[in-house]
Amino acid sequence: MASSASDNRGGIQNRRGGPSGLRPFAPPSDSGSENAATTQKERSATANRRMDEPVKKQASKADVKAPAEQPQKPARQKKASPSMPAKNRAHAAHGYDSRIRASAAKPVRAHGAQGAKSGTPLLVIILLVSLVGALIVLYFVTAVDSIVVVSNDMKRHSSQSIINLSGLYTGKNLYFYSFDEAEERLSSDPYIELLSIERVFPSTIRINVRERTEFAVINSMDGTQFVIDETGLVLFIGRNADTDGLIRVDGLSTLGYTIGVAIDADKGDLLPYTVTTMLHAICGRTDIASIDVSNPADVRFTTRSGVVVRIGDASSVEEKMSRAFAELDSGPDADVIYIGENGRVIYGHTTPLPTATPSAAPEPTPEPTALATP
Repeated sequence: MASSASDNRGGIQNRRGGPSGLRPFAPPSDSGSENAATTQKERSATANRRMDEPVKKQASKADVKAPAEQPQKPARQKKASPSMPAKNRAHAAHGYDSRIRASAAKPVRAHGAQGAKSGTPLLVIILLVSLVGALIVLYFVTAVDSIVVVSNDMKRHSSQSIINLSGLYTGKNLYFYSFDEAEERLSSDPYIELLSIERVFPSTIRINVRERTEFAVINSMDGTQFVIDETGLVLFIGRNADTDGLIRVDGLSTLGYTIGVAIDADKGDLLPYTVTTMLHAICGRTDIASIDVSNPADVRFTTRSGVVVRIGDASSVEEKMSRAFAELDSGPDADVIYIGENGRVIYGHTTPLPTATPSAAPEPTPEPTALATP
């Protein structure tokens, strides 16, 4: 039994130590030097650990802040389909999608757009500077250096007097003028009819006017004279006016007339309207001396040669005046012409024509008789 136990122990030792059942031989070593080397290694390892601790802490913080990258899924390849375009089928056959290629090109386009944006402020600055320069040049180019007056044959005014009355002057930019005040100043003179004030590029102002002409005079009961033009506009109110060559208007009330306003402004008054209509028809003729509206049922006018034309009432004045002028131009042998309705014309005379009377035969003179002598 002892031998078997020893065999078993020897077998166990054989499994642990070797075939002989004994531990391998270790050569003797110096314990002092081995302990010193171990101590030096531990000190070095401790120093290295202390130096690596801050680096590890920073790395751990960075790991906490930065999110973990998600693994990218591989792009799903698109299978070729008969309905797909030829270009896409070619891409699918080679194993990549056209959308991947488009997405890869996006950074390039973004870089180009960023470059364009960086150049935009410089372009805006250049445009602004060019615009300001153009405006400055335009300002000096369009500075007014002349004012011209276009008018008819004026007798009471000159071009310079029209410019002075308007208040316009040169030197200012063409588009900085306001013509409202100039129009008001020119319209204050009744003899001036303002047609327009125009800007003529690049540096001219043109004033278009027409001088009104005295055409007729209305004499009031107290001797006041109202001078009017062919439209009935009152040009002058006063006395001792030079009325030579003007048409005299009789039988018209002058109550309420003012300078710069037409006599027929009140459309309810028929006689002023009749006078202005007759003046408008007479305009251009110089052979009319007077108009008489004293009797509204027997309106008449007289020529400078003394022919009286009677047109009746104020109905159809234009047609009657036109027919009367046609008769006057034909040279009728009459000193009175009646113009009736529907163009009827009657000639007359203010005095009867003289009749021819036979002359008496002269009486024979008696012959002297001889006296008898005693």
